[in-house]
Amino acid sequence: GNTTSGTGVDISGNLTNQGSTTITGNSGSGAGVGLNGTVTGGSLAGNSVSGPGLHVTGNSTLNGVDVTASSQSGPGTQMDGMLSVSGGTTLNGEEQKDSAELRRQVYERQQQLSRSDTVRDAYRTSGYRVEEKPVSVEICTDGECRALETGYADAPKAR
Repeated sequence: GNTTSGTGVDISGNLTNQGSTTITGNSGSGAGVGLNGTVTGGSLAGNSVSGPGLHVTGNSTLNGVDVTASSQSGPGTQMDGMLSVSGGTTLNGEEQKDSAELRRQVYERQQQLSRSDTVRDAYRTSGYRVEEKPVSVEICTDGECRALETGYADAPKAR
């Protein structure tokens, strides 16, 4: 698709390419390809003079798609939605990591970090602990004695 000021090709919904089909969108000032859906297989090519080559307008998925996105004076890609990639999808020749796997790894790490304070508190409160005894220092000069409380041996007072 070609246009002067709009989107060259606007994909909204599900699209399955058979074989090595290439969908090409060209625009002067708009997006070469607008994406708000799922594309499986084949190739997408988006080119623009001053707009984005590929504009992700909503939550979208690319599965095994070779994407080429370019613009002379605008961004190659513009993301205004979440883009999930899988199945060896490439962007301008570089294979993209499987986003579902990355999200799973991030989720697991967040769960580990959110429990770290709980685990640390469990170590402090479980098992045998020595009874806390206050540390007291007596200073005597010329028959006068004064006591100085410094806190506990394992947790001194803040000064």
